[in-house]
Amino acid sequence: MKTMKASGMIGLLIAMMLACNLPAAQTTQVNDATHGIGTPTETVTVSVSGSGEMPPAIVTDAFSMNEGTIVTAITITPQPSPSTGAITITSTEDTNCRKGPGVMYEIVGKLLVGQTSAVVARYQNGKFWLIKNPSNPAQECWVWNETTKVTGNVTSLPEATPPATPDVTLSLTIYAIISPITYSGGCPVTVELIGNYTVNTPVIVSYQWFIGDLLVSTGAVTAGAAGTFTSSNQITITTTTTNPIRLKGSAGAKTVTTSPIGFSIICN
Repeated sequence: MKTMKASGMIGLLIAMMLACNLPAAQTTQVNDATHGIGTPTETVTVSVSGSGEMPPAIVTDAFSMNEGTIVTAITITPQPSPSTGAITITSTEDTNCRKGPGVMYEIVGKLLVGQTSAVVARYQNGKFWLIKNPSNPAQECWVWNETTKVTGNVTSLPEATPPATPDVTLSLTIYAIISPITYSGGCPVTVELIGNYTVNTPVIVSYQWFIGDLLVSTGAVTAGAAGTFTSSNQITITTTTTNPIRLKGSAGAKTVTTSPIGFSIICN
């Protein structure tokens, strides 16, 4: 009996020793809902050595998909659209600010060289700009593109509707200063052409002088208020001419041409 018990104990000890030398494995599955793809799991495999010490865990990520495809999740953060910001205008030279887009409109302010103002709207694809009146920010007025520079996203600006063209009345009187009135002598001859322009409102009058059908001089005169304004142009005559002279003036939508008056230069 003692011999049998001793043999049994020895066998049990051998079995326990063998068990200690065999590696043992334990697998734990943890749900990872943050992946949000299929039924993702994280498999952790822990190996235990015969020494009884726990080595570092080896972690492998696995994504369970019906098709068995490994997918990498990419998060795209939308970028905010750039702000249009303020749209401003700066003058490159002293510029009149008018009641409308054109010289036929009254001047109500000025955008001086280097001065800046806010842009409200555009007209004719930026040929003119509607801005805050630098002389009175509570009002708006119009400036020309050629003497200004705009900064900002102008595509966001609305298209402006100009006010009605002012009703301009224009009358002209002309004469020529020659000494004597009918000249006969050597060429060339200097002649001064005088034009008078009467208007009912502040406006710019552009004009053209003709001898017969030949254009000999052009220019403009600024009427700062209703009244009569004068232009003076000197021309040089190099050949004999007996054609009449006439003056054509334009202000706003109004165009006036004088009747021809006698003009005679005989020179050699």
